[in-house]
Amino acid sequence: MNRRGLKTLALTGADSQERRSEAIRRLTQETGGDSLDYLLTVDIFNEGVDIPEVNQVIFLRPTESAIIFVQQLGRGLRKAPGKEFVVIIDFIGNYRNNFLIPVALSGDNSYNKDRLRRFVHTDKDYLPGASTIHFDPIAERTIYRLIDAARTNDLALLRSSYAVLKRKLGRIPSLTDFDEHGEVDPVKFFDHASLGSYPAFLEKVEPALKETLTARAAKTLIFSRARSATVSARRRRFFSKRFSRDTMRGSRNALPTGFFLTTPGRLRQRISRM
Repeated sequence: MNRRGLKTLALTGADSQERRSEAIRRLTQETGGDSLDYLLTVDIFNEGVDIPEVNQVIFLRPTESAIIFVQQLGRGLRKAPGKEFVVIIDFIGNYRNNFLIPVALSGDNSYNKDRLRRFVHTDKDYLPGASTIHFDPIAERTIYRLIDAARTNDLALLRSSYAVLKRKLGRIPSLTDFDEHGEVDPVKFFDHASLGSYPAFLEKVEPALKETLTARAAKTLIFSRARSATVSARRRRFFSKRFSRDTMRGSRNALPTGFFLTTPGRLRQRISRM
């Protein structure tokens, strides 16, 4: 980019805080011999940095997490004097999982295909505030095609979301972490045909983890398809919502890794009252 006449500088995680601060100063100054047109960053500035003057963000590689996509987008959304808009350039054709784009923009992490299609087709026109989203026809067709092909209940999706969150937190995530950090809907761990519970998932991805559940705790945590098939759709929606909020935030922490349980009988009573 420098050879093409642009004044740019590259930053990585290996650069000191002093070098990063100096680079930001050069980027935000209007004129001067050492001012910059662009900063090229690798694995930094996704979050925790505030540069309101930024008026263009270019994604040069695909983002594999909806929440990181939103964080990167947010680098350019701060208001600043003289700044009327921000230009976001994202090469959507680079995405293997570009169905994550409507997930990120809608905030719906249920990965329900019908909801994603509806958002791309209609709901994007009803965002709160002054925000609008426009997909050009080619991008829209590409997203539809990837939504159709996406395996939204695939174990690989859960593994990817887990890896992103674990890397961010620096520890094994608890169920509440997925909810609080906007990653995949925690209920999907219980809804997956080959899992039935989050401990079962951890057995696959963390074989060195030696945690045990009592029979009662395991029974409380398991949310299998076979059992849920006997519950009406309305009851299941209620149960899923309660499970992903109340149950994970219950009063008893059963495991060091963060499994929160409530009394099984209380859950059954909630379902029976509907």
